[in-house]
Amino acid sequence: MHEASLVLAMCEEIEALARKEGAQKVLAIEVSFGEYAGIEEEAFRFAFEALRRHSPLFKEADLRIEKKQVSFRCPFCGETFTPEGPPLCPRCQIPGLPEAGGELEIKRVELLLEEKEDV
Repeated sequence: MHEASLVLAMCEEIEALARKEGAQKVLAIEVSFGEYAGIEEEAFRFAFEALRRHSPLFKEADLRIEKKQVSFRCPFCGETFTPEGPPLCPRCQIPGLPEAGGELEIKRVELLLEEKEDV
């Protein structure tokens, strides 16, 4: 289950940001990925829940997942398309190359910052 390693890497990156910003906790995380990312949404959520239970920083965090639509680009004519079946270019009828929907992206992180006293 590589989703656990993805969640761990994501949370390590967010933890570094939280530390830098002086945050008390993470309130929300919004990520996006498409079907070509090879990520099983339920496994990703399960791994996040397991991490969340044992981390005071993430204990109250809400995970929001946006599914990205997959798109391909034709290596011959350059057309970008979203297939309904096999990823064949509608013009050339040759296989396209994945262009979007194969990445995992942290889109937004909401942090609760410590209040700083005025001097």
